[in-house]
Amino acid sequence: MLDRKIGKETNSPTMKSLITATLVFLLVWSIRQLSFAQDNSQSASIEFQMQADLAKSSEPDTALLNHRVVPVPSTYKLNQKRALWFGLGNVAFGVAGYFWSQQAWGSSSGKFHWKNDWTGDILAQNDEMSHTVTSYNFSRYFQTAYQWLGLSPNRSMTFGTLHSALLASFIEYPIDAYNPLQGLGVSDLMANYIGCGLALGHYHLPALRNFALKLSFKQAPWIATSYGVAGTAGEFDNDIYWLTFRPVYKKIDFVQLGLGYSTNHFKVKVEREYYIGIGTTLPDIVKIFSPKAAKWLLPLDMFYLEFHHRLE
Repeated sequence: MLDRKIGKETNSPTMKSLITATLVFLLVWSIRQLSFAQDNSQSASIEFQMQADLAKSSEPDTALLNHRVVPVPSTYKLNQKRALWFGLGNVAFGVAGYFWSQQAWGSSSGKFHWKNDWTGDILAQNDEMSHTVTSYNFSRYFQTAYQWLGLSPNRSMTFGTLHSALLASFIEYPIDAYNPLQGLGVSDLMANYIGCGLALGHYHLPALRNFALKLSFKQAPWIATSYGVAGTAGEFDNDIYWLTFRPVYKKIDFVQLGLGYSTNHFKVKVEREYYIGIGTTLPDIVKIFSPKAAKWLLPLDMFYLEFHHRLE
């Protein structure tokens, strides 16, 4: 049984229609933008090739004499075969994820209702922290996926962030919204979008490049939880959410300092926990020996391997 306050069930056809229309709009807009990106990349590829041919045909002797290399702009083109596999993978994981959520969090078979997730549960904002950290890291993962499809890094970051926001929104509505044990939480939605926004900021703003949001566990999650993720108040206590900073010094860039937040329910009233830590991630360790192998471990970058001390 989930230790969350059940929201008041109510029939809100106007609000349900508004939420549905918003999600459909975002989905259609993202598909349209993806199609536009493909058309754009094809025309850009032709233009870049014409520029390259023109550069090659001009002053060949001088270029050869001075050992000049004429820079050819990078071309980005959507790989349709990969896009098909990506789409099928999303459908497969989406269906599997839906049925898994029904087992882990309860069935979405009730009436639409809201929940006061900020102060109405007993998690002391630990749930909101989990939404922020997860959405932040999934935005970065999806950027890599869209680059694999052939899109430019900037456009990939935009689509990756949108993909993460849509995924988080679908979890809130309809999965949580119709679950009698859950409900649609406004603070959860806001935490999701904040996480996505921080991922965009991390990518575009140099001042944020050495900061990150990460997660660690007091016990292995397959021991501390029933379904691999937190569902009850006690299971949420196992997670520590971190704001990390990477103090780069010459080639030493694998150490990260962290400020962490968690909770415990040892007493009647939930107790907040604050931590300081120093650690790294598995991809950072592997990168020291093999940068190529480290790229395959990117999904593990969100997990902080640290020595920590709880602040009293």
